[in-house]
Amino acid sequence: MKAPFFPAILAALLLLTTVNAHALAPGYDSSFNPATPITLSAGQSSLLTFASASGPFTSAILDLNVSSLTNATFSIGPMTFTSPPSGVFVASSYMFTKDLQLGQNTFNLGNYLTNLNLANSSAGLNLGFRLDRGSVTFNNARLTGTVAPEPASMALVAAGLVGLPFARRLRKRFSA
Repeated sequence: MKAPFFPAILAALLLLTTVNAHALAPGYDSSFNPATPITLSAGQSSLLTFASASGPFTSAILDLNVSSLTNATFSIGPMTFTSPPSGVFVASSYMFTKDLQLGQNTFNLGNYLTNLNLANSSAGLNLGFRLDRGSVTFNNARLTGTVAPEPASMALVAAGLVGLPFARRLRKRFSA
């Protein structure tokens, strides 16, 4: 094997490594599983704490598993404080209200990504849940989404792509 193949092999390995790192980085999946189901009445709130995300969200979905309810409507949004007092919530500009159903309730948080990213810290990601009317009991919540890849992965992808033409030129020069 001639020496010119070494830069080509190195560039290919660098590119494969960065593509794999880039593919793994964007996924986010975290669950909130209380020891006992949480029951709220009108005006009460709870804090849902999830694992912190490795970067800013580009999309996010919240699934809430409701086991019982009575005429319930709720609001949800980012909260950075640790213990929400009953009835206290963040500004109404980043809440939404929805009638609940029994079973799985799926909420696309697309319009609230900026606020969701502000709530993300190294200590975790806190979402506030406030019941506006009725009563509800839920067993767990799950937050899934995609996050932007960290800058290091993007730099490695760029380095791999930049190195490929040089490796090809070296290969042609030494094979002739």
